[in-house]
Amino acid sequence: MIFKKYLLKFDLLGKTQNLTVSKRDTYPTYLGSIISLIIIIVLGYFLFYFGLQIINKDKLNLVTTVYNIDNPPKTFLNDSVIALTFAIQNPDYSVYINESIYTLQSTMHTITIDDMGNSNEVLTPVPMIKCSEYTFKVIPEYFKLQDLDNLYCIGSTENIYLQGEYGKSTYSYINFEFSRCVNTTENNNTCKSEEEINSRLTGGYLGMFISDLSIIPNNYEHPSNIYGKNLFTSFSGKQYTDAWLTLKEIEVNTDYGLIINGIKTENFIAYNSLVTTSDYREGSIFLTLNLRMSQTKEIYDRSYDKLQSVAAE
Repeated sequence: MIFKKYLLKFDLLGKTQNLTVSKRDTYPTYLGSIISLIIIIVLGYFLFYFGLQIINKDKLNLVTTVYNIDNPPKTFLNDSVIALTFAIQNPDYSVYINESIYTLQSTMHTITIDDMGNSNEVLTPVPMIKCSEYTFKVIPEYFKLQDLDNLYCIGSTENIYLQGEYGKSTYSYINFEFSRCVNTTENNNTCKSEEEINSRLTGGYLGMFISDLSIIPNNYEHPSNIYGKNLFTSFSGKQYTDAWLTLKEIEVNTDYGLIINGIKTENFIAYNSLVTTSDYREGSIFLTLNLRMSQTKEIYDRSYDKLQSVAAE
């Protein structure tokens, strides 16, 4: 009897009366109560199921676009965005810094072209230092595994940037120039013998360690995955090698809105490519590494089901 008494309280389909009975506007029945209870349970299940789907962002709608941009924007080499270190390697792959074997000169080239087609180039020295464990803000645990005492790092990234494409109104890139040691009064004739320099540079490599980035679209809160990458190119002290390392832009747009659109945009920089060419020109410069932006850009547009679309289902 107690069960029947409480069961009648669930009747949402009770018949409306013209008169009140026991102070009620509707007259409950057992059948109506059972049907109403089923409706409440079913609605509760769907609200719980689809509510979790909305809260947990289980259903991802992803559109990925890769295209070439006409003129890459100015990109500062912030040490909290990307990390790069490099040095010459012996044939046994060990890196070393030894100015009695080779020297390094680093310069940012900024070329501007006015409306009349006149070009102007400004050279800005880029300070280089030996790396240390305190140099890296991006994945420091990876770089600490390297031989940092024998690797070069950019000393200060303030006002150091990459921009544009060759032939555009503004084009900026960084040139790292490696030269054989040549005895002069400035270096107090401290170069090693020609035989030793040749033996160290013949069959050598340029070893590079760089932070790279991939996108994990289904990671709602942290879509970017940063990791370390090793790059290298071979060279010879008897020829000139020109290497171009390009970086690309990655843009992630995420719609966080539950009912209306709420777009959050995140921008990243990642490794794109390494291309080398060689020739047999004369001179002390045997290798150049050039750092520039690529015209390739990746865009990830992420969205999730909104409340109204879940309700429509």
